[in-house]
Amino acid sequence: MKKIFFLLPFFCSLIATICKGQDYKILQDQTKNGSNTIDSIKQMLHYSSKKQTNMTCPDTTDLKNVKKFLESAPDVKDGIGRNSQILKTDRMVSDYAFRKLIKKNFNNVVLGNESYSKISRYATLDLSDHPSFSFSPYYFESDPLYAPYKNIFSVNVAGKLNDDDFFSLSDWRDLSGSFSYIHMFNSTNYKTVGKPSTLKDKYKCKIRPLLNEIFENHEKKFATLCKSDECKMNEDALIESKNETIDALVEAYTDAEIKVAEEYWKNKNFFWIKADAKILAFDRVQFIQSELLQNSNYQKQEEIIYTPAISFALNYLTKNKNNSSFLLTTWISLQEKHSLSEVFSSDDFQPFHQVNDSLIQLKTKEEVFITDFSEVKKKSTLDYGFRLVAMGDISSPNRPRQIGASFQFSRSGLVHTDNYPSLFKTEIGAILPFLGKDGESEFNLEIFYRWNIYSNFPNDNEGSFGLRFNVPINSN
Repeated sequence: MKKIFFLLPFFCSLIATICKGQDYKILQDQTKNGSNTIDSIKQMLHYSSKKQTNMTCPDTTDLKNVKKFLESAPDVKDGIGRNSQILKTDRMVSDYAFRKLIKKNFNNVVLGNESYSKISRYATLDLSDHPSFSFSPYYFESDPLYAPYKNIFSVNVAGKLNDDDFFSLSDWRDLSGSFSYIHMFNSTNYKTVGKPSTLKDKYKCKIRPLLNEIFENHEKKFATLCKSDECKMNEDALIESKNETIDALVEAYTDAEIKVAEEYWKNKNFFWIKADAKILAFDRVQFIQSELLQNSNYQKQEEIIYTPAISFALNYLTKNKNNSSFLLTTWISLQEKHSLSEVFSSDDFQPFHQVNDSLIQLKTKEEVFITDFSEVKKKSTLDYGFRLVAMGDISSPNRPRQIGASFQFSRSGLVHTDNYPSLFKTEIGAILPFLGKDGESEFNLEIFYRWNIYSNFPNDNEGSFGLRFNVPINSN
């Protein structure tokens, strides 16, 4: 009880800190009503929609009106405020720019576990003594132009290879194909360093030169387009080229919004759930029963076992203004396993052929499991675990740099005659991100040490060093 009272001031302080920042919190869900700023730009520049064809080509007056509108737009974003009154729900940027920023930041997350937190398209290579790989070649996601960026579907491929040769794909241990669904919660939010009303003048001052550059560039493009005889004679080509140029202007403007507003974000907080279903999952095991081996029977057995699984994971990530970040992932999964699941250390087996009483012929050495059973048993097991990652900024004036640490613990159920056989895996690691010019991770190198501890299972505990590479394939 004394310990509880001792910790009470800490929790009160934490709650007070959280509540204090709520006035400046901007939630992605506040953008669900659309993006009036972008719609206004398109309307003023005579954008041709599927429902309404507009042959009018934007002129200099149209561009000046749009520029003037955007210079005042930060006062009240997307119709949330009225009469220049700044409300706590006002955004620093337009709805589309905010959702576009969330997508960009979210897709650059490379700190997590490939099965439970990875975002859309990624590739992971694990070069420990039990090598594995995983990647996501296909994905489908929400379009931030039309709706909050919340839903991602992906197709994933993963596998483990035997210890002797990682690049010998024919010597695979297990292979799986899965479908993943990621949903970002409405509580995902960005917090500003102050009220929008106190930041708008600084924002206007910094975005004005970028607006001048954008409109000078696009004024030339529209002039070239609208004076083209080829376009005047071909309505379809004119409409298509005009719309593409307007879309390019919108992208350039929202990129400028994101760039200018970056220094005003205090922290960025992401909450998401990931569900994964391994529908095509197979383990290949090769084993020899020890009793038969004693009788000079060297005929190995091979089985390919169907091992489907489902998993659910909750993830929280916060990225701070000082470029530090923290990730927490917790997961639970249900999987069909067998007697050799999670048993990584096979035996070096030297088969031979006895030519006569005095001569034997040695065959190629193989890695197989030597077991005390003749039949591989199967059952469903429940696994769970969590992972923590903390990143710190060590940048120099000329180059962004980060360094981080990770800790992971998991319990995996095993298949054996004893009650509750388990494998407890504990992992600590150091993370070295390779950053681009914008400070985002291009890929991560993680050096880790893993302990495997078996409970109620006849296998020796083991520990090993390993390397892991995480690469986001898409970052836009």
